[in-house]
Amino acid sequence: MTKVLVTGGCGFIGTNLIIKLLNDRKNIVINIDKFSAPSNNFLVKKKFKNYHYYKFDLLNKKKITSIIKKVKPDLIFHLAAESHVDNSLEDPIIFFNSNVISTVNLLEALRKNLDKKFKFIYIGTDEIYGDLSLNSRKSFNEKKSLDPNNPYSASKAAAVMMIKTWNKNFQFPSIITNSVNNFGPFQFIEKFIPRSILLGIKNKNIEVYGKGGNIRSWISVKDHVDALIYLSKKGKIGETYNIASGHKLKNLDLAIKIKKILNHKGFNTKVKFVADRLGHDRQYSINFNKILKLGWKPKTLFDLELNNTINWYLDKKNIQNFKNTKYHLTRKGIN
Repeated sequence: MTKVLVTGGCGFIGTNLIIKLLNDRKNIVINIDKFSAPSNNFLVKKKFKNYHYYKFDLLNKKKITSIIKKVKPDLIFHLAAESHVDNSLEDPIIFFNSNVISTVNLLEALRKNLDKKFKFIYIGTDEIYGDLSLNSRKSFNEKKSLDPNNPYSASKAAAVMMIKTWNKNFQFPSIITNSVNNFGPFQFIEKFIPRSILLGIKNKNIEVYGKGGNIRSWISVKDHVDALIYLSKKGKIGETYNIASGHKLKNLDLAIKIKKILNHKGFNTKVKFVADRLGHDRQYSINFNKILKLGWKPKTLFDLELNNTINWYLDKKNIQNFKNTKYHLTRKGIN
């Protein structure tokens, strides 16, 4: 049996990762999650064999140490993080504490209480590389220097530097991953795709920042968690891997895709331009040849997965999985 520790397992990517991990009966999954506003209770409500949930904050160093000593994990996926750029513009300190200090606490608990036979997989973001001009055809590979542009990406970049330091100085067995934007079931409503869907369901306008020309790359969460598990088996310790699928869209074009699907399903929604985000990054684009050469490749079709995602949010029972069921769709980070 492989003991797999997942931090932030009640979040969007964490929930999807744990569901896939539990499909393998050889895995025992331990989930640590403080259960914050974006969390969902899908894994809390249902009972799964070989699954254990511990509710606490990674800022609690004593609790982390106690769990590590008790569980002695073979594999760790570190996903726990504050992740919304708009929120980071409103309260950067929370992002520093959750994304940097918590990561260091976990690194030290593992380093001091386990031998070097475990693997530590860090789930990062393409935003740490900075952005490109809208007409650029470049893409950043894993050797690109870090150049974050907002408190969220700065905190994720700081965590990456900590992990690299632990790997170099303490031979800490880590692998760093940087993914493009994810979409799929269990994503909290504050993010662009679910927020657009829920505004459309209410027959309100789908809001697009600025003129909608900002470009993002997207990957189905199914492909992302598949890549993470693949790297846990095939990835090389000390290396960084970009994870993407090749689906790149202007925000306006994505909003139009969502609008058309919702219109086809009987919802009367339109696209509306709203005030731009502070310091809104123009284009994210990463090169993911490294993981392709390792043997992994994305499997899902973007338009099909987008339709499946919209259907998931149309089911009111799924919305009830979120802790914050009395959600509001007010945007943040504009002043």
